[in-house]
Amino acid sequence: STLGARCPPTAVRRPVPPPARMPPDRAAAGGAPRPDPSLTRSDAWPVPGLTDRLIGTDATPAQRWGLAVASAASAVALTTAAAALVPGFPTPLLVAAVVVSATFGGLRTGLATALLCVAGTAFFAAEPRFSLRVATTGDLTRLALFAVVAILVSAFSDRLRAARLRAAALARELAERNEALDQRNQQLAEQALELEMQTAELEASNQQLQEQQVELETTNEQLQDQGAELEVTMVQLREQQAALEAQRDALEEARDRLALATAASALGVYDWDLVTDVLT
Repeated sequence: STLGARCPPTAVRRPVPPPARMPPDRAAAGGAPRPDPSLTRSDAWPVPGLTDRLIGTDATPAQRWGLAVASAASAVALTTAAAALVPGFPTPLLVAAVVVSATFGGLRTGLATALLCVAGTAFFAAEPRFSLRVATTGDLTRLALFAVVAILVSAFSDRLRAARLRAAALARELAERNEALDQRNQQLAEQALELEMQTAELEASNQQLQEQQVELETTNEQLQDQGAELEVTMVQLREQQAALEAQRDALEEARDRLALATAASALGVYDWDLVTDVLT
């Protein structure tokens, strides 16, 4: 299962809060609940590593063969003690020893336990005592049946152990994949948050650009108004310049006429300063 994070490509949009972190049990696609990885590990039992110890995953060969010998010896001792109280000898304890040994160590340790149980029972519990020869048909039949049952139980227990080993391996693989998915989801959430932050920054920059554009448009309008006012002023200046030129031409024409008039009448033009009584 995967978790998709979508961010629609938009030029301008309102800032949105960062996406809420989805709980681990709903981090699968579509928000469907997912098994808790802690429930699939062997150390999630009340006793840490109980499953691995029961099926012998963490045991060394010496421990497996030691358990086989110990379980066979214990079963033979209890069977010998029971044979002193009842006729014959009971085999359930021997079968239990084979089951424990095969479950913990596998097929070979189970068969070895069965062989030790047959030899020990024949030597200590069957008649005649302290001899591997079995004298009675009943004891021989019980040992033969026990051997057949031990082989079947060892094979079944070995298959069960192999299935548990595969289940434990699959559980560990599932836990690792779930952990990888959680890390991927965390990365996606961080990337989504980073994208939201970048989007917010871009929106802030876009807002500033829009404000600057408005200011530029206002400044452009003011410059256009000032340009229009300058054009009006230039027109007025041209009109004033034309009026001054007309006045200058009129003054020059009047001066020329006055000069002609004074020259023709042989008159002069003088300036009389009344304050100083000076004639120039």
